[in-house]
Amino acid sequence: MELRFGSMLREDFEVFWLKINKEIISRVKVIPLEENDALMAGDILADMRKTDQGIGIQDVLIAASAITSKCIMVTTNTRHFSRINNLIVKNWLEKI
Repeated sequence: MELRFGSMLREDFEVFWLKINKEIISRVKVIPLEENDALMAGDILADMRKTDQGIGIQDVLIAASAITSKCIMVTTNTRHFSRINNLIVKNWLEKI
């Protein structure tokens, strides 16, 4: 959703979307959103609201899916996602 959204905002959408499909989507496993992910997302969102930490619902769903699937969250927005408990976050631009 986020990749499509960001792509749709670009003037070169068609070309950029083809590049996203070829270079990113074709190389990753897309994890379907399950009931446990939704429950985890509700917990995360409530915890963050209690501590006055704003976060978008889409980011909460992505984080919850990563946590329940025992995956690493790969992003350039490490500062944003590192506020979520039990989420392992790696910056995909940094060398490992």
